[in-house]
Amino acid sequence: MRAPLETQVDRLAAYIRDAKFIEAIDDLYDTNVVIHENEDAGREGSDILRKGTKEFMANFSNYSAELKSVIISNDISTMLWHYKFDMNGMGRINTDQISVQRWKDGRIIHERHHYKSDKW
Repeated sequence: MRAPLETQVDRLAAYIRDAKFIEAIDDLYDTNVVIHENEDAGREGSDILRKGTKEFMANFSNYSAELKSVIISNDISTMLWHYKFDMNGMGRINTDQISVQRWKDGRIIHERHHYKSDKW
């Protein structure tokens, strides 16, 4: 049996704070997860997510993430983050992001990130 949702959300937050994105995918994301960035069509599957995450990680440095708030209701969690990092070719990113996760059996099955995308 998986841990209560609050515990899983705390684990996700710790992974994000520590930039342990691949570990988060392996531990908390469903194999068939669907991920959206803003209003894009989305990507399906943890393998595709892992590949994109590795590409992102190869291009950023000086990362920090501050969790501003969390809402948990039923099988949904919503997290407000403030991120700062340097991105190759784009300079310094300093942005807020709202991420909404839908959970099933202790794993994320759907996630959507909302952020201002003037640089990317």
